[in-house]
Amino acid sequence: MLKCYPPQDERCKSMNWIGVHEALMVIKDVEGMIRSLDPQYYDILMK
Repeated sequence: MLKCYPPQDERCKSMNWIGVHEALMVIKDVEGMIRSLDPQYYDILMK
């Protein structure tokens, strides 16, 4: 995560938001890959 000072800087806020958004997209991709595996593997991974 980017550290910006002062935190009120709008450009820094948007850069941080982009970083958060990209991280969320990666997590969703990983979830999708896990779900596409066999259901038994999915159950093992989610326990």
